[in-house]
Amino acid sequence: VDTAWDAYPGDDYVDIVGINRYDLQSLSPATTTDWKDTCSNTQDICYVAKYARMHGKPIGVPEWSMDRGQYGWGDLPAFVDMMHGFFVDNADILAFENNFNNGGSGDWNFYPENASNMMSAEEYKKLWKQ
Repeated sequence: VDTAWDAYPGDDYVDIVGINRYDLQSLSPATTTDWKDTCSNTQDICYVAKYARMHGKPIGVPEWSMDRGQYGWGDLPAFVDMMHGFFVDNADILAFENNFNNGGSGDWNFYPENASNMMSAEEYKKLWKQ
């Protein structure tokens, strides 16, 4: 299929519309601080929220995290802020969200904290303590 939406089987078969979101360079510039800036991409979180609302479905985000590898922006607390804003703005349809931490290995974890994720880990702790 050309897009994930082409594979949508219909409202009778779908309970939750979901998306994974990582801080990938291909999805938004490093200067993006508002999830609404990603609205033009029909494969991104902004469109998922719109699509779910159009179909009367909740949304789920089974995986999200920064990407400190070659495809991501690295230790970028603005991405943590952006995701928190998305969750707050869509709380009425948010079924669940899960930060992907892969046991501390690879390029995607906030914990354990180290020199490569310190700023984002601090931002995550600050925002999710509320």
